[in-house]
Amino acid sequence: MTLDELTALFARNNGLGSLAQQDGRYRIPMEGLNIVCYQDSDKVYLIADIAPLASSERQQQSQSRLLLDKSMGLILEQRSSLTLDEERGVYQLYQRMPLDDLRIEDFQEAVEKFGGCGLYYKGFLKQGGDSSSSAPNGMMV
Repeated sequence: MTLDELTALFARNNGLGSLAQQDGRYRIPMEGLNIVCYQDSDKVYLIADIAPLASSERQQQSQSRLLLDKSMGLILEQRSSLTLDEERGVYQLYQRMPLDDLRIEDFQEAVEKFGGCGLYYKGFLKQGGDSSSSAPNGMMV
């Protein structure tokens, strides 16, 4: 199945109409999070902005430590990674998966889990790292 087919089915199954697409990048709206989905070679990528980089160096170090402490479970359990777009000054959640044999059910589940992780990390950073907030889908954090 192609990315165009997957995104069309995803949008239809979720009552989204047609997804906005620009330069081969689809925008999947989720309450509180916008997911960008695109294909490069034989991989599908999901990426979402999580939080802006703090303005002070001290706050940046604190944010980075908080995210580093939580990211191992994210990588192992969800196959997603946290990254920093230094040019834009924003933390991002990132995931890639092979397009070969990717079924709509797998794509749907991946987007849902990715979105849940993104919302968790957005909330986590807003709260200043309060670990009492619950992680989505049994995510190890």
